[in-house]
Amino acid sequence: MLINKAKVLFVCSGNPARSVMALGWAGRLGTDCMESRAASTDREAVHPLTQQVMSEEGIDTSGLSTEPLTPELLEWADLVVTVCGKADVNCPVLPPGVRKIHWPLENPATVKGDGEQQLTAFRRARKEARHHVEGMINGIKMMAS
Repeated sequence: MLINKAKVLFVCSGNPARSVMALGWAGRLGTDCMESRAASTDREAVHPLTQQVMSEEGIDTSGLSTEPLTPELLEWADLVVTVCGKADVNCPVLPPGVRKIHWPLENPATVKGDGEQQLTAFRRARKEARHHVEGMINGIKMMAS
């Protein structure tokens, strides 16, 4: 276990899905090496399919929420992860020492079609978010060793 855990802030624009998925995976897979929070530039309610597809993996996101993106929250973070293009472009200047990376995750909430097509899009986003979170965790652990 790491003594000083990395502080990771996931940032999205509306936040109906992607940062909540990343936060859920971080809470499931990375608690030994990081603390994580989520923020949004334009807060929206979490999409119900986000909760549904994460619960399929045994992750309860019903209590997870995002915070408004504030200077104090940016000061808290060691690493800011933007998960959508709008958040990446609109991310404010970061405090010294805070790094930023961008994961261009597709927004499943914008997929049109029947229920099955939407569910497929949310499952695809869930899988992609997990892949990125696992890679980040591996990187954090390699840097700490």
